[in-house]
Amino acid sequence: MTTELEGRDKWRWIFEAGWRGLCPHCGEGRMFRRWLKVSDRCEACGLDYDFAAPDDGPAFFSLCFIAFPLLFLVVWFEVAMNPPWWAHLLVSAPLMIVPCLAALHPIKGWLVASQYVNQAQEAGTGALWAGLNARAKRDAEGRTPYATAAEAAPVAPAAPVAVPSALSAPASDALAERADG
Repeated sequence: MTTELEGRDKWRWIFEAGWRGLCPHCGEGRMFRRWLKVSDRCEACGLDYDFAAPDDGPAFFSLCFIAFPLLFLVVWFEVAMNPPWWAHLLVSAPLMIVPCLAALHPIKGWLVASQYVNQAQEAGTGALWAGLNARAKRDAEGRTPYATAAEAAPVAPAAPVAVPSALSAPASDALAERADG
């Protein structure tokens, strides 16, 4: 469904699929298996969610667009009313925490849908992500990344760092002169 989307339809689809937590490919399956845990694959169309890497994006957007503006209300509450500390616990804390937490799910859905529709990834990292995802699947299945131990590349020990004699001699002479003097 997402291959023919252009312009406004594309952005509307990203917003709708992300907000509702629907599969960005078919719009039928669920994107999340728990509150913020992205499913392994869509139960309707089989889309593999290995591409989904919103990382800290949901928290960043929640803080920038929700917590920061609400902070002005909390400061106004303090300056205008001068309430006791317990009033801030009852009013300010829930005012800041509840909207930020409530927005994490739709923001994460929006970011995952946006990554899928726009085929987003960092430039030049396609092969790296494919390798990392393959390694994670092997680890989850209990297989080692190498068929035999001989295939593993040996790790060379770090070479000791030698101090050039030209640098060490004047320093030792200066120390000897201080000790004598």
